[in-house]
Amino acid sequence: MFNTKMYLENTSEASDPVVSSVEDMALFLKELLTNDNLANEAVRNTLFGEDNLITLDANRKIGLGIMLLSTGGKTIYTHDGINLGYHAVNAYIEESQTSITIFMNCSNPPFEVPPTVCRDSMTTLFQQILENEL
Repeated sequence: MFNTKMYLENTSEASDPVVSSVEDMALFLKELLTNDNLANEAVRNTLFGEDNLITLDANRKIGLGIMLLSTGGKTIYTHDGINLGYHAVNAYIEESQTSITIFMNCSNPPFEVPPTVCRDSMTTLFQQILENEL
């Protein structure tokens, strides 16, 4: 067990430290995608508008922090992050209006050996959940 407080309390990274619950994370992504009052059209277009997406392959496009997945005839918006002490994945399935947030108490280096364990575990879990939802 590692106490990450000293690493995160004075960090200068844009993503740290964010304090949230999984419920709030799920609600935030859903509202960002569906509620025009949360972010104006210019912000939404910058984050995940078709003109600003980069195609990674036939089923994946990425914007500014938002990835779009197309699978099983469904559109899934995702955002994830890994940091000292945790890994989170947030997803919203457009057609079923389903929000999914997964939070794992694991880490990226320097606290994880080998460094892919957390990412691989999260990827496997996320794929299993999506298979059940789709």
